[in-house]
Amino acid sequence: MKPKIVLYALALLISSAGCGKRSGQTLQLGALQLSSRTPKPGETIEIAYLPNHSNLKGTQGIRAVLYHLVGRDIYAQAVAMQAKNDTLEATIQVPDSAQALVFKFTSKYKTDNNGDKGYVIPLYGKDDRVLPGAKAAIGDLYLEFGRSNFLDIKHDADDALARIDSDIRAHPELKKAWQEAYLTQYYRSNREVGKGLIEARIDQLEAQADLDEDGLSSLRSFYHILADREKYDSVNQILIAKFPHGKAAAIQALRKIIQTKDLTKATALYEQYKTEFGNGTHSDQDRVISRLAQQLLHKGNLEAAMRIASDMHSRSRLMRLYNNMAWPLAEKGKRLEKAQEISQKSLELVEEVKAELTEKPTYMTAGEYRAEMESRYAAYADTYALILFKRGKIREAIAYESKVAGTAGADPEVNQRYIQFLLADKQYDQALAHAQQYMESGVSTSGMQAYLKEAYQKAHHSLKGYEALLTKVKATQKKQAMAAAKREMIDKPAPHFSLKDLKGNEVSLTSLKGKVVVLDFWATWCHYCIASFPAMQKAVDKYKNDDTVEFLFVNTLENGKNAEARKKRAQDFTARNPYTFHIVMDEEKPLHSKQFQVAQAYGVHGIPAKFIIGPEGHIKFAKSGYGGDESALLREIEAMVALAQGKG
Repeated sequence: MKPKIVLYALALLISSAGCGKRSGQTLQLGALQLSSRTPKPGETIEIAYLPNHSNLKGTQGIRAVLYHLVGRDIYAQAVAMQAKNDTLEATIQVPDSAQALVFKFTSKYKTDNNGDKGYVIPLYGKDDRVLPGAKAAIGDLYLEFGRSNFLDIKHDADDALARIDSDIRAHPELKKAWQEAYLTQYYRSNREVGKGLIEARIDQLEAQADLDEDGLSSLRSFYHILADREKYDSVNQILIAKFPHGKAAAIQALRKIIQTKDLTKATALYEQYKTEFGNGTHSDQDRVISRLAQQLLHKGNLEAAMRIASDMHSRSRLMRLYNNMAWPLAEKGKRLEKAQEISQKSLELVEEVKAELTEKPTYMTAGEYRAEMESRYAAYADTYALILFKRGKIREAIAYESKVAGTAGADPEVNQRYIQFLLADKQYDQALAHAQQYMESGVSTSGMQAYLKEAYQKAHHSLKGYEALLTKVKATQKKQAMAAAKREMIDKPAPHFSLKDLKGNEVSLTSLKGKVVVLDFWATWCHYCIASFPAMQKAVDKYKNDDTVEFLFVNTLENGKNAEARKKRAQDFTARNPYTFHIVMDEEKPLHSKQFQVAQAYGVHGIPAKFIIGPEGHIKFAKSGYGGDESALLREIEAMVALAQGKG
């Protein structure tokens, strides 16, 4: 199939694409209404959001974020909504530079993504025509994993590519800014057609007599995409020879540092790099700094590690590096005084960047960034507290750990350490109360029960009554798990699939209709997937005699050059482990690179990911990640299955 014919066909797809139902001068898009049907940059518009017309019906504390797109960049700002009867209203001014708008509405537990389409609106010029670049920006938003992930938008890749192509065709001035990104995205979506398009662009570049640094970089990138190592290396050598102090030369120097196994030589090469290229702001340099510093620390050369760390440009990365350097010292109980000094630096940096917002990513609001920094502070304060504890400064350790233990999103291990510190300080009543609280709230570790028992015994000088307390705690845990599951319950049709298991048997969702189906997406390389398996085995065992519940473990995103290699990895895993899981193999999309059919259909962006499908074939729950507590995961599965069955 000729590329230009495909592009023409794709361009036709967007010719009648609309953004919503229009009435008069307003624009209606799902539960959102704008006062202008053709919003423009610089214009002040009114918005009205009707939660009762969305999946946020009945929820409290709805928050709104407005994103505006400028090329491939996305900028976020919080929107202050005012309640008026059953409507939330606001007035916004469209930024002058914007090409398109995206709205996100969330409550504590749910996001309204307008039936997977999102609230995405192109902007218009004075002639009421869509702005040049608006369609391309929207298409890129749909295609970019990281961006569409946090918006939870699902979109057809061909249509998204057609938007970019249409914009480039209608506005040739966009070609320089968009062509490389467009061709890269096309190749990711369809290798066969994308390869032809990239080869055509390579011919154009090579026909030019004297390419500048950007042109040579593009040519090199295209050869990299096509995995033509010989031509990539050839262009890279030309690029470095022609621009010896350019970005390519700097990256090669940094790569040489990484590839040098002798740490003394690698450190010398780093100093040479600084002499030749200066202490610039190259992000790759920060990665090399982080690696060298941690290697030096591992070899016991803390002073050299700190010296190199001071070259870090990003304070966000530097605070993470300091914590990563302090933590192993804390765990091993080595050089604790120095570890405390390093850890304190990480805390100071968190406070600085949280106050200044200078390193806030454009796609986050100020509130979201501050919340992330508070989460960072909690993690780093935990390190600091452990150092204080190991230095015998128990009261100081408790003071720091108390700031972060039990907070929203607190790591269960942080909570456990807090109980440990309280017990060490003989604060038995406090330890007992907090241990009970964390267990009942579902933010505890598997080892918390032992601490609860110890605290009870020392507070009461006896274990009399402990079993009654434990029974009460476990009953509350189940009740809390059920309440949490009810809040997170959804209802959306489950995408159909038909996959083969490790024995070659075909398993389809249709064949399981009438049952509650638990899908667990995993891969052999996924540490958190494997860590969750003991709890998942308990769940499988619990329902093994229940014909109305089916567990399927979907191996996806697996390493391996082909389906057989991926299947062998899964088979080898089952041979080494005692799990009785029914494993089915997700299939890579035809002509696509590392995209798997069922994972993509279900919007899986990271694993482990679990979906609970009700008997009628609708997704009732979508969960990702693993918190580390086997008992909590089992309670969560039990609650979700019960609700999917219509119980509870």
